[in-house]
Amino acid sequence: MQGSKEGRKGQLAIDAEIFEITPAFHVAQVTKKSGDTAEYRNFCDQGLKPSLKDIVWTWQGNEQQQAENQEIKT
Repeated sequence: MQGSKEGRKGQLAIDAEIFEITPAFHVAQVTKKSGDTAEYRNFCDQGLKPSLKDIVWTWQGNEQQQAENQEIKT
C-alpha cells in the first residue's frame, strides 16, 4: 500500500501480511517500507488502530517490552 501524497521522506509505503492461524484466529503484520516514521506512526494511531478497535493488539518492540516489565513488577 502506498500513500497518495509526498511526505518529508517520500511517499509512505506499508506492507501488510495476514496469516490465518485457525479459522477464528488471524495475525496481521504491518510494517513501514518507506517514508517518514512519524507519518507512519500517525497513520497507525489515527487511521489503522481506530478502524480495528475490536481487534486484540500486540506490539513488538519497546512498547511490548515495557508492558512485560510492568507485568513482572505487579
